[in-house]
Amino acid sequence: MPQALSKHRWKLLLGLCSLIIVVGASIPAWRHYYPATVASGWSLDVVHDDIPMVSALALAANGGLYYSQGFTDAKGSIQRFDANGQTSAVLTGLSKPNGLLHFQGGLVTSREQGEKSVIWTRNGENIRLFEGFNVEGLATDGKRLYAIEDTTPGRLLRFDADSNQVSVLRKGL
Repeated sequence: MPQALSKHRWKLLLGLCSLIIVVGASIPAWRHYYPATVASGWSLDVVHDDIPMVSALALAANGGLYYSQGFTDAKGSIQRFDANGQTSAVLTGLSKPNGLLHFQGGLVTSREQGEKSVIWTRNGENIRLFEGFNVEGLATDGKRLYAIEDTTPGRLLRFDADSNQVSVLRKGL
């Protein structure tokens, strides 16, 4: 016949559960309220503090900055913040835009919500380069574009702009 927990063990169990809840709740609070710091010799200036869901940055010509707002369900966008402090939409209606990268005279955007196209914005035109599943990271060597899928199993993809071909360099990541 099972024995009932003693009063001491109930208190111990209750205390342990309370500790787990307090620690679990304090981690998000710490991440939200703990101030940003910089290493010695560096400085930090807040340019904007009211932009929600920023997930990627890329420098723009003439001192501007591109940023992605990683909202899901076609509510995300790519915005351009120019050197004069003005913001303008570059791409809208995106689902979780994540990667941003300059590539051969344009800006490439990946999206991390399901099977979506990697988009190349160049000369005012939005070109769908290839499809990927939860494409998060982008890199380039100047001639080719590399993309990594944030899924299980993920793939490392290479897009060749000359041949317009995508190859899988690695899968099962």
